[in-house]
Amino acid sequence: MAHPHDDVFSRLRRVSVELRTLSQATSATVRPGARFEGRDGSGTVAVTVDGRQRVERVHFDPRWDQRLARERLGGALMQAYGEAVCDLLTAGARAFEDAERDVDRADLERRAEDDLRSHRRRYLAPDELLGDVQDQLRQIEMLQLYGDNPDVRAPEHHDATVTGPSGFIEITVQSGQIHDIRVLLSRLPAMAANGDLAREALGAFHAAARARG
Repeated sequence: MAHPHDDVFSRLRRVSVELRTLSQATSATVRPGARFEGRDGSGTVAVTVDGRQRVERVHFDPRWDQRLARERLGGALMQAYGEAVCDLLTAGARAFEDAERDVDRADLERRAEDDLRSHRRRYLAPDELLGDVQDQLRQIEMLQLYGDNPDVRAPEHHDATVTGPSGFIEITVQSGQIHDIRVLLSRLPAMAANGDLAREALGAFHAAARARG
């Protein structure tokens, strides 16, 4: 005699296999220790991010004031940061595709079937099993965002405008993402060196990371 929830369990089996595939591939691509560097079009500004999009280093060419007009500093920083993040996301997508191809789906299907048999023996209702699936989805989402610490709570995103310690580089954060970077020329020291700019920019990026949550 067919189980009254056979159709539901069949669909959940398929979902479970897909979730396991996603989880396994995601685990293989999380690389919080990786580093990605981006540069602006002139090659004057370089920004390095880690595998979680956190800025670890900002570099300005010592001859920045000869290569880049002050009015273009904010745009150059934004471009370098965007290029670094783009490289990170591209590398992650390629690694995910490679890892997904290597997943042993037959093994995952056997494990999913074993789990469902266990649920049936315990007379677990489909809505309870759905709760288990939703928990798996949350774990995968956290794994993608936080790598080796997937059990942390998702942060609340806030819009904010922050600056570096000297107040002449301003970063706007919207919906948890860096939206704009400006260099406030009225506050920029006339004799600012490349090291001054790098320290200010790195401080502003760290303040933006705190604002992002």
